[in-house]
Parts: sequence; structure tokens; C-alpha cells
Amino acid sequence: NRTEIDARTFDPPTPQFLRGDLNDDGRIDQSDTVFAFDYLLASGPAPACLQVADANGDSSVNLADAAFILRYLFDGGDEPPPLSEDEIEACQGEQANAVQRGMEVYNQPDPGGNTYACSTCHATVPEGESELRQPGYTLYDALRRPSYKLGQRSTFLEAANDCRNKWM
Repeated sequence: NRTEIDARTFDPPTPQFLRGDLNDDGRIDQSDTVFAFDYLLASGPAPACLQVADANGDSSVNLADAAFILRYLFDGGDEPPPLSEDEIEACQGEQANAVQRGMEVYNQPDPGGNTYACSTCHATVPEGESELRQPGYTLYDALRRPSYKLGQRSTFLEAANDCRNKWM
């Protein structure tokens, strides 16, 4: 039996936004400066919320933000200022759209023609909180994991495509 979650009623956890936490791991550390350099200098992935990437709060995302974080961490510099209500709302708006698009993909049967969808095997609640028995790991908070498919894949997208190609 397959239970689908309706994207319109899905209530995701409220995200926490911390200015300077570019890689969204819940803390400000050196890895955030690496993320900033990768994004700004090497065409790396964009931060999930640009307001969070503006570490010094000057309404611009640039190398000064990475320098600000380094001064904060290693030279007694100022802590990144808190996000304003408007900035938090902007970040939540980006997240809300992403969740809705993700839930549509999660519930959509495989485009290859079979009836399986991500929701066939994976829950969206923490492990053990679903009444259903599903064979795959829960997708709850999956984007925070360091690796996927028992360490065989380094990104969520690789794991999802692997699952679609091999299991669906």
C-alpha cells in the first residue's frame, strides 16, 4: 500500500537561518568560508539563502563576507549580525518554494512509466515516526547528510538519480 503526502498539506520543519552559515550546517566555521570561495570564485553552488551568505550584513555577497567570517573566527572580530525579519521572510520564501517543488517530485511516479515514486519507499518524517513500514531510509533532513547510499554517493542528487535509474 502506498500513502502519498499532499504537497499542499505538508508541514516541513521551520528552517533556522544563521547569518554566515553559508553551507547551512547550523554553525559558523571555516567550512563556510570555503563554501563562499567556491561560490564566488569557482562557480560552486549558490547558498540556499543569499541573505545568510551576507555575513557582514552590508547587503552584498562578496569576498568581504568570507574575510568577515575569518576575522570573527580567528581574530576576535564581530559576530555576524542577526538577520532582519525581512531577510528571514525572504529566506523562508525561497525554502517554501523548494519544499513544494520537492514534494511534487517526491509524489510523482517515475517518468519512465512504472508506478513507483520516491514516496513508495521513503518517508519524510524522522526515522521511527511513520506508522508505515518503508524499505528506504527516511528523507527527513536528508540534505544535511555527509553522504548517501551507504557512502557510495556524495550528493543527494546523485543518490536520487541512482535510485530512479536502478530501482524505479
